[in-house]
Amino acid sequence: MSDTSTLEAVDWDALGCTLRPEPLNELAYYSINNTNDHLAVQGMIRRCMDLNIWMQHIPDDDEDFELYARKMSSTFGVSVGYVRAAVFGIMRLRELPETNAVFHRLCHLDIDRLIGINNTLDKLGPVPDPDMMQRIDLELSLFLTPTRRNQRMPSRRSITNFLNELIALEDSSLPNGDKKPQ
Repeated sequence: MSDTSTLEAVDWDALGCTLRPEPLNELAYYSINNTNDHLAVQGMIRRCMDLNIWMQHIPDDDEDFELYARKMSSTFGVSVGYVRAAVFGIMRLRELPETNAVFHRLCHLDIDRLIGINNTLDKLGPVPDPDMMQRIDLELSLFLTPTRRNQRMPSRRSITNFLNELIALEDSSLPNGDKKPQ
């Protein structure tokens, strides 16, 4: 891509990508979504393509997950643990409709941040309270929405810290750190 490339010039159909970020909101955007910066555009394309591949290959409920994880590990050259974490991170978005809507609009979350979100929310147990999840989802979606121009994208650490604080407010009996329950 040349220095003058913009997101509008990307042929998403040719790339086979169904994730497509919205055009730049000039009033509030993350620096990683700046369509006037050719490197940010390339980063968006890379992020969208990576996420699109994972999202298109989420295993079916009846599929042998361990067999799937080993195949994906071999295909992508990553560990089986990474495959598990990536899939669970993407699947967690189903439980976070507000955050998922922001994600689909901006395509600003990468696999690493999704893994961090999932690992942190795992503290809530296998069946979290739906009302609590709804409140956490709303707050997280607001946290992950830019409020000014060229804003720095929150890191995985800042997202997990934010979630840990929300979890502590919701239920002080839950651990407030990076460790998942045993």
